[in-house]
Amino acid sequence: MSMSRKAFLRRFASAGVALVAAIRSGATVLAADNDTIVVSQGSDVLTLDPTLDTSPIGINVFRNVFDGLTRIDADGSVSPLLAESWTTSEDTKTWEFTIRTNAKFHNGHPVTAEDIIWSYQHLAAELKSPVRTYINKVKAVEHSGANKVRFTLSEPFAPFDRQVSLISIIPKQAFEEIGAAKFALAPIGSGPFRVVRWVKDDRVELAAFGDYWAGAPKIKTLIFKPVPSETTRAAALSSGELDVVAILPPALVNSLSSRKGLRIEKVASNKVVYVGFNITNPLLSDVRIRQAIDLAIDRNSLTSRLLRGLGKPSGQVLAPVTFGYAPEIEPTAFDPARAKQLVAASDYKGEKIAFQYPNNNIAFGDEAAQAIANYLGNVGINVDLQGME
Repeated sequence: MSMSRKAFLRRFASAGVALVAAIRSGATVLAADNDTIVVSQGSDVLTLDPTLDTSPIGINVFRNVFDGLTRIDADGSVSPLLAESWTTSEDTKTWEFTIRTNAKFHNGHPVTAEDIIWSYQHLAAELKSPVRTYINKVKAVEHSGANKVRFTLSEPFAPFDRQVSLISIIPKQAFEEIGAAKFALAPIGSGPFRVVRWVKDDRVELAAFGDYWAGAPKIKTLIFKPVPSETTRAAALSSGELDVVAILPPALVNSLSSRKGLRIEKVASNKVVYVGFNITNPLLSDVRIRQAIDLAIDRNSLTSRLLRGLGKPSGQVLAPVTFGYAPEIEPTAFDPARAKQLVAASDYKGEKIAFQYPNNNIAFGDEAAQAIANYLGNVGINVDLQGME
């Protein structure tokens, strides 16, 4: 199912998707009623070290504090960030990026090619980092001239300029001086906002970085506040305690749309919610059970009824706004009768299958999981729901 989201600040992560979003403002997204914007997310960040987390909630914060070499714009195009320009070899195995000379870290030190090379080498050495997988094709990274960095890949990879947008650049000297533990609590980046304080389970407070190479943000203070309850978030938005709510229940869209001072916008997203399989689980190793699960889920009902039309069925992990989307790949048709036949033909004996799902960054996550469990139960597959942050 692909969903809708709104990127409020220029650097909100596309991965930090919201079905609906609202802001307490005037004519534009950035025209809040004061110099502070309070953004609510479903939970607190796990860390402020961008090499250790790939969660949408974390990425929304990282994108405001750190810069990568490039960024992916709302229309799906790639534009410069710390890299002013780049070239690639014909076989797309060698990439060269020219680094801008006017970028600074929050401690005032310039961003150099050495910092970029070190950031990638440091990430490659973090064996437990989930971010590391994004650079698994990088064979070598090195200087290739003044303000130039060359990447040599192990195999051709045409979208590498998109891939580097996922890697935050961190200052080599500052990281080595303060150490990994302290950096994860009070990091130094080169993005438009700097970290003021992180009060665990209460707020991450950011301040505009006046020396940002693209100009200081118009918003002076940006606060990310964890509010787990969807209804509490909606109420706090209505009362003015919050300025931006990244995830709202679809059922509240119409009622909140009529509230004075609130604005709700729906924009095509690159978020695709899918059910994945752990095929090392003996209960899921039989392809017939996996096919039955695929056939048993009524995607049309989930998107039209549960999500109130704020999503649509999808047959692939790429959304229509994403590079590489293939419109000819259609979603699997709902066919519970065929699903029952596949279950009956398999060796499955009714054992419970664990269904782990995120319940804090997908609108109606619990309800959607419960609906899927019900669909599977109707064809003879028992599910043990395990919601988690």
